[in-house]
Amino acid sequence: MIQSMSTFWFALRKPQATWASVSGAFLEILKGFLLIAGAASLLYFVTTIPNLEKLRLAAMSLQARTGFASGGIMGSIGASLPWNRLLLLPVWTAGVFTASFVRFMTLRFLGEKSATSGDIQLSKIASISMLGIAPLLVANVLLACAGNFLPVSDIRQSNPVAFASVLAFVAGVFLEAHITIRIFRAEFSQTRGRAILTWMSPYLAGFCTCSVPTITMLFLMAVR
Repeated sequence: MIQSMSTFWFALRKPQATWASVSGAFLEILKGFLLIAGAASLLYFVTTIPNLEKLRLAAMSLQARTGFASGGIMGSIGASLPWNRLLLLPVWTAGVFTASFVRFMTLRFLGEKSATSGDIQLSKIASISMLGIAPLLVANVLLACAGNFLPVSDIRQSNPVAFASVLAFVAGVFLEAHITIRIFRAEFSQTRGRAILTWMSPYLAGFCTCSVPTITMLFLMAVR
C-alpha cells in the first residue's frame, strides 16, 4: 500500500522517471488510484450514514419539485442511500479507463510516438489519466462529504457546498488539464495544441455521444 502510494506520488511529479525506473509502474499507479478512489468511496459512504434520513427526505423533495415520476431518478437515489455511495469507485474507474481508450485512439490517429518506448501503450495512457484525475476526484468527494451534512431539498435553495462544488470541479478540471497536457507534451513530444486535443478528446466524445441523440430527437419533433 505504501509502495503504491509512493509510486503514485512520484509519478505525479516525475512520470518519465517513474516509467524508466519503477518495474511494473502501471500496476503500482493503478493500485494507488484504486486506494485513493476506494478510500474516497468509503468516506462518502460513512459520512452519509449520520444524516441518512435527511438525505432521503431531500431526495424525495427534489423528486416532487422537479416533476420526476415516482420511482424515477431521484426516487431511486433516495431508496438506495447509502449504498449507492459505494458506486463511486467502479464509476470513476470505468470513466478513467474509457477516457484512456479515447485518448489512446486519438494518439494513434495523430500518429504520435512515445519518447521513452517508441510505441503507444494503453497502460501508459491509463496511468496518465489516473494521475490527472486524482486531484479532481479527491476535491469533489471531500465537498460531496460536506454536502451530506447540508442536503439540498430545493434546487432554488442557496447552498454554499453546492457553489463550492462547482468551483472545485472547474478548478479540478483545469488541474487535470495541466497535469495531463504536461505529461503528454513530455512523453510524446506533442505541441501544445495536440496535447490539448488529446486531453479534451474524451470530453468531446462524451459531448457528441450525448448531444447527437438529443439533436436528432429535437429535429424529429420539429419536422412532425
